[in-house]
Amino acid sequence: MMATLVIVLICGVILLLYIFRISAYSFAIWKYTRQTKTKDLVEEIKVTLLIPFRNEEKNLPNIILDTQIQLYPSTYSEVIFINDHSEDGSVAILERLLKEADNIRMIHLPEQLYGKKAAISYGVNHASGDWIIQTDADCRIRPGFISEHVRAAMNNMKSFIAGPVLLRESKDL
Repeated sequence: MMATLVIVLICGVILLLYIFRISAYSFAIWKYTRQTKTKDLVEEIKVTLLIPFRNEEKNLPNIILDTQIQLYPSTYSEVIFINDHSEDGSVAILERLLKEADNIRMIHLPEQLYGKKAAISYGVNHASGDWIIQTDADCRIRPGFISEHVRAAMNNMKSFIAGPVLLRESKDL
């Protein structure tokens, strides 16, 4: 009798784990298909993604790649990297990697201006987009990053949207 009860409990736990896993997969598939449908969102909304940076030579190749694989059409988006007086190889890396990108450019913060806030403000003044999104050079962004922001703004008619940053372990810290 006791053995039967144990077997029933184990089967119940396995069934619950299976249901949880299927639910997680279903949610992931739903989210993926939702983020890839961007053509209906465009409506000629030009978006500028601002990325201020200072001494980010280790992180720039990743964020540049992330900006190049965005699902949002490049004809309706621009990416501006704002150099905040970098002293490492950041500028050379950007110049080399951006040769093939037509909607990505770099501007330099004037000598009298410095800091992240000044870089963002300077980038806003040079943006051509109707909407502005900002992220940092040491972040990684998913292919649907711009599309998801546009969708959230259009669906909710918001003028400001903020999102969390997922922290990952780094060997540098």
